[in-house]
Amino acid sequence: MTPTHWTEAAIKALLDGTWTYVTYEGRVVTDILEPGEEPPIAKGGRPKGTKNVKPHQFWSPQDDDIIITQRRRNMPFREIAWILNRTEEGTKKRFKMLRVRGRV
Repeated sequence: MTPTHWTEAAIKALLDGTWTYVTYEGRVVTDILEPGEEPPIAKGGRPKGTKNVKPHQFWSPQDDDIIITQRRRNMPFREIAWILNRTEEGTKKRFKMLRVRGRV
């Protein structure tokens, strides 16, 4: 039976002690947690000692044109980021910078 209002107690009752997530490489990882143990992602940010898996790339004029054109067509940032193989946050920052420079 599914409760109509989710409470923390109702959610905990349904949990089986596994934590499944997808990495940047597309791997699906399932960790088995001990009772009371927090998932590794819940601790905030990347685990200590791991490096950023997406290397820095410079923005090309073609990337800028795609951002400007697609935003004029009301395409969401997440889809533009997917087209450009960039992060959504990075795409938003680039769009804001293009606006400041007067390109938009």
